[in-house]
Amino acid sequence: MSDVGISEIFEADRVEAIGAARTSAHTSASKDCVEVITRGARRRWSRSVKRAVVEASLAPGVMVSALCRQHEISSGQLSTWRRQYRDGDLAEAAPLVPGFARAVVSGTAPALGLAAPTAMETIEIALPDGVVLRVGAGVSHAALSRVLAALRDA
Repeated sequence: MSDVGISEIFEADRVEAIGAARTSAHTSASKDCVEVITRGARRRWSRSVKRAVVEASLAPGVMVSALCRQHEISSGQLSTWRRQYRDGDLAEAAPLVPGFARAVVSGTAPALGLAAPTAMETIEIALPDGVVLRVGAGVSHAALSRVLAALRDA
């Protein structure tokens, strides 16, 4: 079957069907030619192209079928792109800008496998502006001095 092409297989089926006995007075449409259309490799569309096609389809007076033929897409594909456009999935991704992450302090001890300091091992420092600083009893004098100086300057 390596030398037999698709058209030859369809032709053989047609000849077989013509030679078969008919059991009905009704006949189906002629099956003279079957054309197989392939598009080749799967096409990829960028967000900007999808967005441009969708925006063109939303313009008043545009024939969607003609637009689909022009861009060689199906109406179902255009419907999918329109939904993605409506949901905001076709928006250009914002460029990554370096910056700082917001730090959030919670009242629970981190889950690092270490036991949280007990009340006897914690020093609590209440500053005049209402900030309460809790440090472990083993904190070094230099580190505590730097933290207090930073809070005073803030």
